[in-house]
Amino acid sequence: MQTVALQKWAIDNEPDLTREAYAQIECGGAEDCGCEACFNFATTRHLIYSAEVLEFLEWLGIDPQLE
Repeated sequence: MQTVALQKWAIDNEPDLTREAYAQIECGGAEDCGCEACFNFATTRHLIYSAEVLEFLEWLGIDPQLE
């Protein structure tokens, strides 16, 4: 387990378990929705997050291509 302090919060995280959970998800909710806003988000998702956010998500074990 990893713990990170983020402003006034402490986040306990198990990135390997998070990655296992994300591995079971076939696609993001934006792809399933079908509305125009979700379509736009899904097609530009890779452009939205900064390098710092992507690094943090990776550290947490979160796939940025999935919600």
